[in-house]
Amino acid sequence: MAGRIIYHELTPFILNEVGYQDKSIYNLWLRGGYPESYLAKDNTSSFQWRDAFIKTYLERDIPQLGIRIPSLQLRRFWTMIVHYHGQLWNGSQIAKSLGVSAPTVKHYLDILSDTFIVRQLQPYHLNIKKRLIKSSKVYIRDTGLLHTLLNNIDLEYLQSHPIAGNSWEGFVIEQIINILPDGVESYFYRTNAGAGIDLVLIDRDRVIGVEIKY
Repeated sequence: MAGRIIYHELTPFILNEVGYQDKSIYNLWLRGGYPESYLAKDNTSSFQWRDAFIKTYLERDIPQLGIRIPSLQLRRFWTMIVHYHGQLWNGSQIAKSLGVSAPTVKHYLDILSDTFIVRQLQPYHLNIKKRLIKSSKVYIRDTGLLHTLLNNIDLEYLQSHPIAGNSWEGFVIEQIINILPDGVESYFYRTNAGAGIDLVLIDRDRVIGVEIKY
């Protein structure tokens, strides 16, 4: 009957659960928070589990939801999103690369968002005269999956990779959003001139800005 079910999103591990020691933080960032990945005996085993997870998600989970998209096409799209991680969404550019329409790639993006793979962070619009960015920013929610699609196995390689800063930004944003009280809304802020704030939290009449640097 209506009103008898409450849905609760169960996230992968977050820092509140694994601890704030340096090893825990860097392992969680590199491997992501899925238990089998985070708790694996070494980085290679963790990577292998995540690679298998991605294949299972594309080849079994998505079809079981009644979504009829070739797994290879959706993987190509997912891999493209990796290179937009922490950046503004540009559906037209991705559509051109895939040879499909912009509404089609938006549909793909919504599928990954609805299945908790991607986070679309919306822009925050203040009542000011500056021209503001209207596109969302996209993040792979679990950085372990992000690093797997980049074929990145160890921390040393990750720290030297050009995506390290954006990866860290997405990691920190997930840690913050996943401990927010109910009712707190999250956005980002950016003007066309390039001024911006990585994360804006709205709690009733309070506005909190968060800048993230690696």
